[in-house]
Amino acid sequence: MKYSKYIKFWDYEGDGNDDLGWTFWVLMIVSCAIAIPLLLFADISVISVICISLFFLLGLFCLLMTRPFSNLISYPFRYIKIRYLIKSNKCFTRKSAGLILLSYVYNGNAGHLEHDWDGCKCKRCDKTRDEQHDWDGCKCKRCDKIRDEQHNWDGCKCKRCGKVRDEQHDWDGCKCKRCYKIGFERHDWNECKCKRCGYIRDDQHEWIVDDISEYEYDDMWHNETPCKVKCTTTTYRCRKCGKTESRTGYGAS
Repeated sequence: MKYSKYIKFWDYEGDGNDDLGWTFWVLMIVSCAIAIPLLLFADISVISVICISLFFLLGLFCLLMTRPFSNLISYPFRYIKIRYLIKSNKCFTRKSAGLILLSYVYNGNAGHLEHDWDGCKCKRCDKTRDEQHDWDGCKCKRCDKIRDEQHNWDGCKCKRCGKVRDEQHDWDGCKCKRCYKIGFERHDWNECKCKRCGYIRDDQHEWIVDDISEYEYDDMWHNETPCKVKCTTTTYRCRKCGKTESRTGYGAS
């Protein structure tokens, strides 16, 4: 198999798995010691069957977690994972490839599967790291990372990275030509609307009546006897900017 050279069959983590093998045999002996007399000399109840089954399953689990069985069962899954990592052009180490059933996925013998760093960028997978950058002023030539120093300012905007600072704007009326920042103190107000940029402020509107609607309803709560209440909703529109606002008045009919 093509990718089997990257896997060791006997490749496990830690030294504690052999103890589980002893646990398996102990549980199997106990299960048999309980099960055989019950089968020969007594009627087997449902509870007895459940207990014996649980002992057997627990022992089987312990057996599966011993080194030989964990390596045997995990091998096809480790093969699938190592094939995926390599075909996806991912870089990895023995540790980062991980474990499956306490068995290592990658044997660590092929150095070309690990990162091949060219400064801050890996040649194989294009992953970046925050070290060994190749700075051109405020921008790294390899990974395009930006640092907040050595900017090439053209007024309020950096030519390299596009960062904006709140100084040296190139104002065209109330708007900066470079970064499009609005200078509120530079507006030329015609009541509620700026003549230069069209910005609307919620002040000095020139209201005109746009619509009036009326309706009535029975007031059952504030009077001993029901009475009709007349509601009048008036909609106003600003002649300058088009903003609308509604106001409602109440009165007995």
